[in-house]
Amino acid sequence: MHTGYLDWKMPKNTSLERKSLYDQYVKPCDRLNNKQMRHLKREEKERNKRIAHLQAEIVELESIINEPPLEVNMSSIQRQLAEFFFTLIR
Repeated sequence: MHTGYLDWKMPKNTSLERKSLYDQYVKPCDRLNNKQMRHLKREEKERNKRIAHLQAEIVELESIINEPPLEVNMSSIQRQLAEFFFTLIR
């Protein structure tokens, strides 16, 4: 007796029929999932490399920002400018 929609969806009783269903439906999904997983892992590795590179740049920039400012001695600059202009006038 056919029940309609569920007939083709119901698993078969014999092990050979179950194996053919497994080969037909489960194995291709596994292959697809493995392929997708390899792709995702590759993307994750690339993303982690980019993150590590950006973190290294952040550390470098923070070290530049945190360096103490160069102390400028105004009197020495004024003296050097005066000497420069004095040599120009001569």
